[in-house]
Amino acid sequence: YLAAFYQNCGNYKGFGDTKFVPDLTPEQFWGFIQLTSFYQQNKSLVEGIWDLVKKEVFEYKNPYYQIGFKDQEGSSGYYSSNIPKSDVEFVQTFLEAQGLSPLNTRLLKNEDGSYIVRVASTLLPGAPQIKTHEFEGKKITIEYGDFYPFLTQVVSNMEQALDFCANDTQRNMVQDYIRHFKFGNMEDHKSSQRQWIKDVGPSIETNIGFIETYLDPSKTRAEWEGFVACVDKVQSKKLNDLVNNAEVLIPKLPWDKAFEKDKFNRPDFTSLEIITFASSGTCLLYTSDAADDLLCVDLGGRRIIKKK
Repeated sequence: YLAAFYQNCGNYKGFGDTKFVPDLTPEQFWGFIQLTSFYQQNKSLVEGIWDLVKKEVFEYKNPYYQIGFKDQEGSSGYYSSNIPKSDVEFVQTFLEAQGLSPLNTRLLKNEDGSYIVRVASTLLPGAPQIKTHEFEGKKITIEYGDFYPFLTQVVSNMEQALDFCANDTQRNMVQDYIRHFKFGNMEDHKSSQRQWIKDVGPSIETNIGFIETYLDPSKTRAEWEGFVACVDKVQSKKLNDLVNNAEVLIPKLPWDKAFEKDKFNRPDFTSLEIITFASSGTCLLYTSDAADDLLCVDLGGRRIIKKK
């Protein structure tokens, strides 16, 4: 159970959205916890946490069984418990009108019916932290600084990483990361992905940010992801040989050419040995979120095969 919990960064499957529970009674599980040295040194703290979470650790009936909207008998950490699917769609319309991406946000609803959109970013002195809008008779407040204790550490480490970039492309990518994590603007992250696409053939591969939307029932909000890996050069050469022959092989595939792009954009295909992967699930194939952006189709793209 503990291995599955750490692999999925929680007690829901990173791929599948359903909950898993310990194959023990609550009494047996609590007995195990009491045997740990951490419990012996922090009894009151652990007992307080256990009282808060024990129901949700073992409860298997809806709305605890699966990730989803509350009005569809599901649970989600992206939304407060009083938000139905219709509210999410309403606020999404507002965000689109404002040109704001929901990827790095969470959505809360107050008792008076107003909404709060929390944007992941660091708190900056003098920066506007709260913006309130009127939209179709509802108040929607944009709050910056969500997860700021964690992102402050991320920014600090990114600033230190600038001294170790191998080239200007990597340096530009890291600077885009820093701006994105400071101000919460997803356009800065998209810019970082354009730099990532340009950084062809690095020995150490990495990417970080709010990227995959699998765990959001609306598939618009992303979870945190970061990985570091070293390149398997032998396997990567085989994959790039495949790329070099792609224009000959693609017409032989068993489907109509209408399913292919008009122009083949040659990707940098890389095979990796994962050093660390911080997310709810380790995907086997990774594609940049900017690879299909109309602003950078001329860059080709990056396709990565990940190996544990």
